[in-house]
Amino acid sequence: ALVPRTESVAAAAPEPRTEPEPVAPAATGLGWYAGLGFAISGTSAMLSTLFPILATEYAGLSTAQAGLLYLVTPIFAFTGPLWGWLSDRVSRSLVLSFRSVANVGSAVLYLVAPNLAGIWVGRTLDDLGKAAFRPAWGSLMAEIAERDPRTRARTMAYLTSGEDAGALVAPIVAGLIWSGWGVPVLLLSRIGAALVTEVFVVVLERRQRRPRTAGKRRRPVPV
Repeated sequence: ALVPRTESVAAAAPEPRTEPEPVAPAATGLGWYAGLGFAISGTSAMLSTLFPILATEYAGLSTAQAGLLYLVTPIFAFTGPLWGWLSDRVSRSLVLSFRSVANVGSAVLYLVAPNLAGIWVGRTLDDLGKAAFRPAWGSLMAEIAERDPRTRARTMAYLTSGEDAGALVAPIVAGLIWSGWGVPVLLLSRIGAALVTEVFVVVLERRQRRPRTAGKRRRPVPV
């Protein structure tokens, strides 16, 4: 009797397509980057609510001088495109670091030169630091979020939540330090926090630039 020829189903079946296995945001070390946003934003925000008191009661500026300060220094917020160009063409690490440098510089000025010139230059540094931070931080967040487009929104939420938490917690801590130990200790605390943040920036930027293998495992996808 003739036996009908059969073909192997496995041989006839098409090879399965593969695609990257999704990686949860927590698995990509987002906590470290959210912590960086917390540290940078928090160090800057330590004096946000206390600055009017610092300017008038500690440095002795008049109400008119302090008010004029709030009108003039925000102009430096419009230097953002310049910092963005420097981040793209020169070094994002350098631009990110500038905010910590500005925080240190302004705190030192407030500490050693509590007068009109010291307050004005220090406030200018703070505003320049904020302008530098936004484009560089946005670039870093976008780069991290693009690791897996399917979790892009969640990734951005993690990162911005860290930044928002720093802006919320830091003024409260600063107020406690001010009321407990005075302005000099508060300014020294800000200098210390900014220096630690600077190290944090350098370490995480080096980590970000390493070749990444996470998220490259592949799994078969049925056709």
